[in-house]
Amino acid sequence: MIDTADRLAIHELIGLYGIVIDERDWSRIDELFTDDVLYDMSELGLGVLKGKDAVLQLWRDRDDLHPLAHHATNIVVSAEADGNSAQVISKGLGVGRKGRVGSVTYRDLVRRTAVGWRIARRHARLRQAADSATGAAGTSPRPIISPASAK
Repeated sequence: MIDTADRLAIHELIGLYGIVIDERDWSRIDELFTDDVLYDMSELGLGVLKGKDAVLQLWRDRDDLHPLAHHATNIVVSAEADGNSAQVISKGLGVGRKGRVGSVTYRDLVRRTAVGWRIARRHARLRQAADSATGAAGTSPRPIISPASAK
């Protein structure tokens, strides 16, 4: 079962993601991801990465791509029946180097581990003007990998 303390920890995990990136505090990546995380940034042109070491390498190699600030909001946690994983949807706002603001929808699978909650799968979908104005294809919720298939 996921209780209130778990929900708070998951909210803090989603917020910590932005703090770690904004502060370039790469030593804290273990606080964010499972070792085998599936990190899908394909809609941002960055591909799909497997494992936190691959994510860290991307972050270090492509530091120029990071917004100056990441802001997580609208976090909704949906517990899985196993009580040790949850689906999370959240919105992210990124402030770019020239003041431009972008919006992304994150769909995550988080898992309870021996050291706390960690992101096991993250999919980012860039929000476009056409998405809200016309209800363009792809705006409906995308299923997240089931906990069994994410192992």
